Amino acid sequence: MSIGRRIIFGELIAAGVWFLSQAGLLFCFFTYQIIGRFVYLPFSWLANWPQAIFSLFLPRTLPGWYSSFAWPIDCAVSLIGWLLIGIVAACLFHFISRRRGKRRWSFINPLFGTLCTLTALAAVAAGVIYETRLRRGDYAQPSFAYFRWWPGTDNLVIDSDPGGWISPDTQSLLEHAGIRGRVGWVSTVGERSAEHRVIVLAQRLPTNACKIYFPRERVLIYVYDGSRWRTIPNGATTFPSFATLEPGNPIPIVWDHSAGGWSGTAAFGGWEESETNKN
Repeated sequence: MSIGRRIIFGELIAAGVWFLSQAGLLFCFFTYQIIGRFVYLPFSWLANWPQAIFSLFLPRTLPGWYSSFAWPIDCAVSLIGWLLIGIVAACLFHFISRRRGKRRWSFINPLFGTLCTLTALAAVAAGVIYETRLRRGDYAQPSFAYFRWWPGTDNLVIDSDPGGWISPDTQSLLEHAGIRGRVGWVSTVGERSAEHRVIVLAQRLPTNACKIYFPRERVLIYVYDGSRWRTIPNGATTFPSFATLEPGNPIPIVWDHSAGGWSGTAAFGGWEESETNKN
């Protein structure tokens, strides 16, 4: 078989695997509560390993239009990745076959050999990517709790905290850092039971952006005093992955940049309601 025919054959197999992985992801999405959550992971690996590699070359801050076309871009990147793997596998199989001369492999056929090569390459790529993202902190995404802070000279008083985000230890940490006055809950993104949590205190709606690095410890606090940001405790250890809190109209937005992603959530969504607690 000529190398051209082998490449076409490998590309057809690669495109078939890509199609099945994308169809599997859609199936898991629509049946997540029934069966999708049990089979989601392998389909996700097969479909998303090219995006994981592609994201390593993306800038940390992506243009605004990217989020509008994220899904078709991801599908295109996934397809291109699988087609490249198909070409590499076909060339490798052709080289091995030529080295063996005209003898046929009695224990393997071209289809099985190509599938094995694709699977092995994808498994190695997935393992390397997983280890890289694990070290970077992409799997340690924290939950967020936003509080409004009214500075004062007396002790720190927690006006409202329905989720219990500010524990006695966290309150002591704030007091030790010099935070005084009143603090009231505004909004939450995620669960308090998350392994990592970020608590954001703001005296007023932020007017300058802040990179919120994912904490390695249980809790990390970001405080905005109306002009600048600081972290509590100072010098806390963090992962390289981060989200960016940017000023917005009417409220700020937190953009998650982990793994090259570009997803936004509202910050301080209940700020206007907190006005009633000012007095």
